[in-house]
Amino acid sequence: MGLTTMKVAALEVCDRTRVRSQTPKSASDVVQEYADAYRCGLLGEPLDVFNEKGTERYIVADGEHRLLALRAAKVVEVDVRMHAGDEVAALDFAIGCNQSHGLRRTKADRFHAFTRIMETPALKDKYRTDTELADKIGVAIRTVKDYKVDWRNSESGDQEARRAKEQSRRSATKNTKNGHAARTEITKPKKSDEPPKAVKERAEPSKPTWTTEDEHGYKLLKSAWQKATMAAREKHRGEICG
Repeated sequence: MGLTTMKVAALEVCDRTRVRSQTPKSASDVVQEYADAYRCGLLGEPLDVFNEKGTERYIVADGEHRLLALRAAKVVEVDVRMHAGDEVAALDFAIGCNQSHGLRRTKADRFHAFTRIMETPALKDKYRTDTELADKIGVAIRTVKDYKVDWRNSESGDQEARRAKEQSRRSATKNTKNGHAARTEITKPKKSDEPPKAVKERAEPSKPTWTTEDEHGYKLLKSAWQKATMAAREKHRGEICG
């Protein structure tokens, strides 16, 4: 890092390194106040600029409002602190320095800084824990936990986590349906296209065989019964007449 003087026209800002949730406007009160201060020579804090090796890009990481004010005040040259690094390095620097000075961050700005970390793989790997994220952004650990919930549920949230959650939900739904089908199969047998098997008829008891001897015995028994009946009747008449 070194202090040098650069042409204001050579400096640029990048949406991918912006920490504010809203793009600063040239006509805003803050920019106009800074412009008046530059005209009066009251503002001399250097801008922090990143230059990626092998390129002619000079990205303002800290000082976007001041850059707009310099353009509004038609200042030609300005002192800058030159850093070597790409857009990710510029974003990392901007998140860290923007919380300590300059225009106060809003709640939306702090959440936007969190989302920029989570959506930048190199920074997401660098700041893994809630404590590291809280220190970097300048918020409480509880706030970081809330940020994670809000971010995962947002349209631009953790796509990988949302895909895993959706896959888990579909798997659970599929298992539930399979379980219901299994229970249905047990309680309600499937209909078969095969014709019903013939029911085996119950065997009837065999009738006794009536032989000639049985017929002769029956006639003798009947004759004896008739004689006994007639004798009983005659005896009964004699008792009545006597």
